[in-house]
Amino acid sequence: MRCSKELLKQAAGENTIFLLKLKGTSEERRAMIKEIQADPISGKFVHIDFIRVTRGHKLQVSMPIELVGDSVGVRHGGRVDFVTREVSLEILPREMFDKLTVDISDLEVGEHVRVGAVADQLPPSARILDDENRVVVVIEAPRAVALEEAEVEEEVAEEAVIAETAEPELIRKGKGEEEGGGE
Repeated sequence: MRCSKELLKQAAGENTIFLLKLKGTSEERRAMIKEIQADPISGKFVHIDFIRVTRGHKLQVSMPIELVGDSVGVRHGGRVDFVTREVSLEILPREMFDKLTVDISDLEVGEHVRVGAVADQLPPSARILDDENRVVVVIEAPRAVALEEAEVEEEVAEEAVIAETAEPELIRKGKGEEEGGGE
């Protein structure tokens, strides 16, 4: 079990296909991990659910995404917001791979990459199960610049409200003032 723990710590650990030997028989089956339950204190495995892998049948897996490259937007003060860290796929077992990579080198501040952009890394028989318009990564403006822009927009909105209420005020004499003015 020690080898399995080390294997599971790797990025592709959960998408690894294992050869399971059934105790007391000579049967062997290929399987992949579906779910792992671990003791929260000791970290030891309590239960592992496997899904049988059958040749020619597609599997539904979660594929991790790795960002690579040094973003131009980050060099200009932007910040990387890694929104979607894995994508659900339907793929044949023999076509499995470790991870999807997203190159962020050319991203400027305000630009983003969507899930559909990683489709070219998939084999022809595989397909993405998630919404292809879902954002994977975005280069955000620095917080100080974003706050300044928000303050400027707020000031412009306040000036517009003041301009709308700058009409002259009509003052009328009350009933008591009209009577007192006649004497």
